[in-house]
Amino acid sequence: MSLTYPIATSAAEALSTPMGAARIRYDAELAVKGQAIIGLVTEWLKPDDSDLETVMAQANDGPGNGFIQYYEDTQGRTVLAVTFWKLDPTTTPELAAPLKVDAQPAIEEQPDHTDDLYFKQVRNRKTGRSATPDPNQLDLFASDGT
Repeated sequence: MSLTYPIATSAAEALSTPMGAARIRYDAELAVKGQAIIGLVTEWLKPDDSDLETVMAQANDGPGNGFIQYYEDTQGRTVLAVTFWKLDPTTTPELAAPLKVDAQPAIEEQPDHTDDLYFKQVRNRKTGRSATPDPNQLDLFASDGT
């Protein structure tokens, strides 16, 4: 299962009430219409020990997957690194309509030119022969055994 990040304006909102989740920025932009996405951001939260179970339950019930990392500070308290698609709070949110999947046009087969890139022999352009080997180079496959 790939990582999916919630879409929200803050880390606390990403855990409690995200606007959805997306794996890549393009999907996040399609999920929210009219609201700008700042980018993929990681914010740090230090929940109280009493609230930790509630926060973790909210994160597990949310649409994201694998967006939280657990750490401990020097006093042994849990610190959460929450990665999410951060929305610009100055723009107004407007949920996008679901995308309609149209019939995909047939993709024409293109010739594969990979062999041309890797297996084309280097030839001398004037004579058409292969480049002459360097006489100072050691011949490892000589038949005389030297």
